Amino acid sequence: MIRTHRKKESSIVLLCFFLLIFFPPILGIYNREFLIGGMPVAYLTLYGAWLALIVLIAIGARRQIDPTAPVSNRDTSSPPPPSVDS
Repeated sequence: MIRTHRKKESSIVLLCFFLLIFFPPILGIYNREFLIGGMPVAYLTLYGAWLALIVLIAIGARRQIDPTAPVSNRDTSSPPPPSVDS
């Protein structure tokens, strides 16, 4: 099986992108006295980016099932049946 390391690379890119977004000079761009729904734009930007980060991490952390793998090798995430000891 060939490993492409795409998950590792995408995690590094995601980390760098969000570190850049949360960098103080970049945050100064959104620090305006403009309110949307009673909240400052900076707060909405921070919480929106934080939510996006959590969602993208959750999507990236999902385990992919290989459709070409035999059924016996797939993890069904069900516990084994209890053993009966007599």
